[in-house]
This record gives sequence, C-alpha cells and structure tokens, in this order.
Amino acid sequence: MRKSTISLLLLALLLINLLNPINAVAEDMDYLPLSYQITDIANHWAGQTIAGLIDLEILLGYPDKTFKPDNHTTRAEYLTTLFKTVCVLDESIDPEEISVGFIYYDYYYFRADKRREFLKNFSNVDYKLPYNDMEKHWSRNYVAWVKKYCDKKNPGLFEKIFPGENFYPNKLITREEAALVTISFLDPPVRNVGIDFKDVTPDHEFYNEIMYLVDNG
Repeated sequence: MRKSTISLLLLALLLINLLNPINAVAEDMDYLPLSYQITDIANHWAGQTIAGLIDLEILLGYPDKTFKPDNHTTRAEYLTTLFKTVCVLDESIDPEEISVGFIYYDYYYFRADKRREFLKNFSNVDYKLPYNDMEKHWSRNYVAWVKKYCDKKNPGLFEKIFPGENFYPNKLITREEAALVTISFLDPPVRNVGIDFKDVTPDHEFYNEIMYLVDNG
C-alpha cells in the first residue's frame, strides 16, 4: 500500500466531510449504522464526519449514547483514534497498491474490512510501554503501537513529545502534541503552502515538524 494512501486517510480523518447523510430515513434501511445510536451529533457542524467515523468503528460514543462532540480530547483518546485510522500499516497486514488508474476512491472505506479484522484481534496482543502509568490503562496497546511506529519513522521524537516516566493518558492533548505525533504517518510534503504562525517561529523547538504537517495540508 502506498504511503500516500495513509496520508490521505489521516488527513481525511482530520479535515474532510463525508459519507452517508446522518438524517437518512431509518425506515428505508435494512441496516442501521452505529452512528444512529448516538443522540447528540445530528445537528452538529461536524455531525456527518463524526457519523462516518463511528460507522467505521474508528470513533466510539459513550455508554449513554452520546458522543460529546464539543469535549476536549485526551492523549489516550487521540492516539487511539490515530491508531484505528492507520493500523492497516501494521507489519502483519499485507501491503496493497492502488491502481494508477484509480482517480477516485473512498478514503474511509479503503481496506475497511482489513482494519476491522485487525482490530478484533488486537486486544490479544501484549504491548509494552516505558511509562509507569500505562500498565493497566485501557489505551496501553493503542499508545504502544503508535509509539512503536513513530520510533521507526522518527527515532526519539515520541519521547520528546511525551517525556518522563509517566504518559498521563487522561491529560488533554495539545495541538502541538497531536501535530507532532501525527507527522510520522505522513509522506513528505510536495510544496510549501506559505502559511506562517505568529506563535510558531523558526526558533521554536518543533518548528520544522509543525510546518511539515502544515505543508501536508
């Protein structure tokens, strides 16, 4: 599978609107998507995107059938979502090329069955992390997989983003942390988009990494 495919998957997760209208008439459907159980996204500006990702089991709702779309995201939640989006990169999954003649395809549904199959068996894997507070946390395997992949692409970066003996999985993730951990899953940008930020100057510790993500769109 080409790396550009995963880049598009990831950017789709972060940026694009998609998929089945969440206000379709339920009576006309033989199968009700998982998103129909969620009660607080129908009128939200990101409702369609959230619904599509819930139907692909990339995002999950809460036990009370809400998604709480305006809540902030924790480190554990973001890395879990990132993992579920890009887990088709796992070494155990055979690579798959996209035909050169493929002008359009649905980024979300590409290899969706492979993703679901992998996720079903993932809970049986025992991943280890160097953080003292992750041994019994529900997100341990997800965080460990993302760290392992990041270490292959950008050795040492993960520890710079999340330094110390503890990971603090329930701490809210910052925009900078999310951007930095995401770049390991993207191809190098093909152009400079010419966007400058007043609070991200060239002397910023992670200036190059942040602009790498910005230039990827």
